[in-house]
Amino acid sequence: MTDEPISVIEEYLTLVSEHLPESISDDVITELRTYMVETASDLGEGEVTLQSAKKVVAQFGAPSEVAEEYKFSMLPETIPPKSEAPQDESEPQVEVEGQEPRKDPTASTSRVFLQGVSIAVAWVFLVVLMSTLIGPVWLYPGALFPLLGQFMLVGIGLGVLSFHLKRQKTILWKRSYPEWSILQRFLTLPENVVKEPRDALVVVDILCSLTGLVMFLFSSMYSPTPLYIPLVVFPASAVFLAKAFYGGKRLSSQDPTGYIKGELALTFAALLLIDSSQIWLTNFYRTDFYLFMVTFLIYILLWGSVLLFQLVTRSGDFWWDVDDSEPTVIAEETEKLVQRTKNVAGSTILRLIGWIILFTIIPTYGLMISQTIHIPWLAAGSIAIFFGPIFLGPVVLYYLFRRWRIKSGKSKCIIGERTRVEALGDLAVSAFLFIGFISSILLLSEPGHLSDQYMIVFRDFGYNGTVFFAIGYVSAHLLLLVGLGMRIIGDCLEFRRNRTSATEMIMASGRILIFTLSLRVGIDFVSHNYILLPFTIYYWVLLLAILIAFQVEISRLKLRERKLMMTEGAMKVSGIETTAKEIPSNIRNSKRQNQYFGN
Repeated sequence: MTDEPISVIEEYLTLVSEHLPESISDDVITELRTYMVETASDLGEGEVTLQSAKKVVAQFGAPSEVAEEYKFSMLPETIPPKSEAPQDESEPQVEVEGQEPRKDPTASTSRVFLQGVSIAVAWVFLVVLMSTLIGPVWLYPGALFPLLGQFMLVGIGLGVLSFHLKRQKTILWKRSYPEWSILQRFLTLPENVVKEPRDALVVVDILCSLTGLVMFLFSSMYSPTPLYIPLVVFPASAVFLAKAFYGGKRLSSQDPTGYIKGELALTFAALLLIDSSQIWLTNFYRTDFYLFMVTFLIYILLWGSVLLFQLVTRSGDFWWDVDDSEPTVIAEETEKLVQRTKNVAGSTILRLIGWIILFTIIPTYGLMISQTIHIPWLAAGSIAIFFGPIFLGPVVLYYLFRRWRIKSGKSKCIIGERTRVEALGDLAVSAFLFIGFISSILLLSEPGHLSDQYMIVFRDFGYNGTVFFAIGYVSAHLLLLVGLGMRIIGDCLEFRRNRTSATEMIMASGRILIFTLSLRVGIDFVSHNYILLPFTIYYWVLLLAILIAFQVEISRLKLRERKLMMTEGAMKVSGIETTAKEIPSNIRNSKRQNQYFGN
């Protein structure tokens, strides 16, 4: 509980006390304060938040009305005659304007259920109508079944929600003002129907959005027409990435009014795209496609239902006004750290994209000169373009997590320091991965297999090509051993608290390993290695290279921060020494001045 929500309640109580006689003011304010804090705590799920405090204040209405109710009930002699009643009622009507209506302010759970179903029907109709621009679901009757399934699941969810509200005896306050339009009244459910989503639900929303990104990128492999990728895959990828980004903002911010409209628009766009995309894949037939399509339809049914439920319950939030909400007061230092985190995240992603480009150069060249593999030379780059954003997803989540910790006051570091347990885990995982990789190479590097590779290279490129192939093959193995050794040494230095040397060693090891992996894949392309055919493991090698590159960039940032701290510390020490050296001369000068002035 912070002071800001309590101050909202206290300001309201101050206004109420101004309309109360002094004889009952203290008792009434004490009773109101206790009730309002308890109600705000219930609305905020055990915590008095700024939003729950404002809701409680809005529910009570104008301060003068509340004061008069208490005054008339406790002091009946103060009730004015009937002739004066219209004059007394005219004044509160001006103050009540914009507050919760006092006449029949509650709604029944059955009304909530019927209104929710009506809103769901409206959204489903809009999806069917808008799908004409992307993939008309009304074109094939079978394409309507997932949408109808989503509607049925939402209806079941609304029924369960209504039963829960009735069982909990939740007061559902109507939200309807004279200045509201008919559309706004229709789309806005009563207050207290749904609460703000918890952090766990927001995390699930982010993960499901990233899953949608993966599904759509994977569906491009079954594209029946080139138009499917620019019209569906690219927009869907952008929408799901943006939705995951807004989920991260919701995790790190207490006030969603600044981005609620964009979030609702993305929710509708995501629902429209997942329902329209199936039309493009309907006439595609392949054995492995059926397994993907079943998974895709399950995702459409389940996640589409969640998106539709979000639209039904949050449609009224579209009219939230940013000016009605007080911005969260953030310390200047924290705000600077948040901004630095954004800048560091952007620069890290750009540098990782550069690493992906460098990693694909050698495999692309290997495809260009290969005489045996009949794969377009753009294949390596295409895989990087499609799967690169997916593999960069954990990096985005990492920085969103760091940003959330900084804004919540749990950390003041952009990059967290590794503990000894993490260093031990990194050492164990690295040793397992790379020793296993070396073992597989040694087991498969039998004379017969190597001679087949040499014969392919000799047939395609002659004697000189065989010499270059042998140099590259041996160099890849040696560099792999060197990189693994340096990585093990760097992890061991972590246990001796020699952090700077350990970081530099891990950075150098990572760069060597990325180059080695790229070289090894390029060699396999040139020699047409059937046993280690690159495209069967290329996705995983690319993911491994991105993870190593991310560790290189994180280590670089840590090293820069340490050197900056060492420089600042040295400057402080030198400043203290300079000040200490200047003190005697200042004292001598002051003595001379005192003697000069006769003191």
